[in-house]
Amino acid sequence: MSDLTPIEKRKLEKLFEMDSGHVLDFSHRTLENIIIDTVEIDPYNNEKYQGLSKANVLRTFWEDESNFIVGKLLKGLLVYWKEIYSEQRRKQANHPDSLYSDCEKISQRLIQSNSIQEINFDVHFENIKSNIMEQIKLAKYTI
Repeated sequence: MSDLTPIEKRKLEKLFEMDSGHVLDFSHRTLENIIIDTVEIDPYNNEKYQGLSKANVLRTFWEDESNFIVGKLLKGLLVYWKEIYSEQRRKQANHPDSLYSDCEKISQRLIQSNSIQEINFDVHFENIKSNIMEQIKLAKYTI
């Protein structure tokens, strides 16, 4: 479980435009892809995340994962925000430069506060269990 403070969460939610249930311009598939590419975890493989808005997927991820994992994901989202998210959309959102800087510091704090990656055993066990059960079901029809 990450130790994001309520103020840090509000800053991140503002920068990532999460107030309407979205996260920037991500679809469910592209949000899943950036999470997998950044931290090698597929939240959508867990029933807990099924049916949630993109913003709630990210909020739940913040609650479930360690500081290191959340910090690493935030770093990836910040790179996306700065490098890919359209400049015009950023201007329309009217975020002060200090907000991006604050969010960068939040990401760095989380990464540095936990130099050894913690493992959320419950979440990872459920993912592994789900994958095994799916493979068993698939194997049942191939024999």
